[in-house]
Amino acid sequence: MAALSDAMAAAENETDLFEYIRQVKSAVIRSVEEMNPTVKINDTGHFNHSAAPDLVLSWPGQREERPLYVRRSYDELAAGHDVQRLAEVAPVFLSVGRQDRGDRSENLQRLGVARPENRSVLVTNAATVDMFTESHVGSASPLAGAVASAILPTGQGLVDQETAAPVIDGSADVLAHLAEVLNPEGLSRVTKVAAVVSAAFGADLPMAGDDVALFSMQEARELLPWLLRSDGVTDDTDFWQFIAERVTVHHLEELAEELADIELSPLCNQGWSTWWAKGGSLGLSMRAQGEDRSGDGWFMRGKLLTYETGDAAFRFPTYGQALKARGSVSSATWEAIRDGLQDARLMQIVLRGLARSIRIDAEESGDVADDTDAILSSVEDRYYVDQVTLRYGLADEERLVRVMFGDQIAHNEGSATVRDLLVALARAGAYRNPVDLTHLTK
Repeated sequence: MAALSDAMAAAENETDLFEYIRQVKSAVIRSVEEMNPTVKINDTGHFNHSAAPDLVLSWPGQREERPLYVRRSYDELAAGHDVQRLAEVAPVFLSVGRQDRGDRSENLQRLGVARPENRSVLVTNAATVDMFTESHVGSASPLAGAVASAILPTGQGLVDQETAAPVIDGSADVLAHLAEVLNPEGLSRVTKVAAVVSAAFGADLPMAGDDVALFSMQEARELLPWLLRSDGVTDDTDFWQFIAERVTVHHLEELAEELADIELSPLCNQGWSTWWAKGGSLGLSMRAQGEDRSGDGWFMRGKLLTYETGDAAFRFPTYGQALKARGSVSSATWEAIRDGLQDARLMQIVLRGLARSIRIDAEESGDVADDTDAILSSVEDRYYVDQVTLRYGLADEERLVRVMFGDQIAHNEGSATVRDLLVALARAGAYRNPVDLTHLTK
């Protein structure tokens, strides 16, 4: 991908005004998206207007929009007194000129961004944007990416090459450099990432309050692939529990491409007992031909969180469309599945016979396993189990799982966890060849 500075140099040779504007805007939009992949960009149709922005930036979960003005140079920005005139809308000014260097203190003064009343304004340039976008490639830490993604939504003051260099180089006092160019929200985000990076190599975990805030999608994108790929990251369970508490299955689905070839077991082994999914399904493993099938582990397969062991694969989506019923008829007998229900209370069972079907509900007893024994011992017809609804946890918990034996699908009927869904499928759904989870459930 061409750097913004190079794209601007190429655009300068364009003699057609409309083509020049198109090239400039396309290059700016591309670079903005590289800096912050979660950004939404509205092209206003204006260009280099004195008051109307060229682009309007917004982010998921953030109410305020931020206008972006393209300027040809710092000189043009200073001559128009743009910082002072437009400070109240907290704009971003992006200079696309190639000569915007010079003394930082002089630039601060002539642009006006050092004045308290203009504190909400962000000024940056093409060379600095290039430094941040190029820092993603081969970076030894996600910190540069975290800063890059924070600059546009939360940056303030002058963010130039002098600001970017210590961040990209991994300076020890990088947070001190950032305190003057990120607002408190942005600095808090970057501080969180920096603390996680330090803890990944053995430093103390950040202090966690009673209310655990989930990672934003951008934070998850910066941290998770790096943590799971990097050599030397701690295998301490407290660290991975800390990470798992701030991640959901939805995070993993959104990052499926980035996580496609990574084993997720350090993370998932700590998260599966609390994470929520819409349901689960049991099928054959999608491991590549010739790949070792003797082990087990967690992966993203086909954009779905998947636990693989032997030839079996258990998949856990957060959306119902992934749980497609095939309409298969169950051949499960009560005798075949009964032992697999020992970890849960049987709340409901639907039995299908040749002449009629029977549904038994736990209206008073709280567990209808004994009732099922009594009923089936008193009838002559042969019955197959179409579905069961199981309750995991305490009697007042809504951790309900409905297992459909014909399709080998488990539906989350309440607040069941990924662990509940996996246990139900491994021990009851896989009644022909129950899957041993002893090593995983210790």
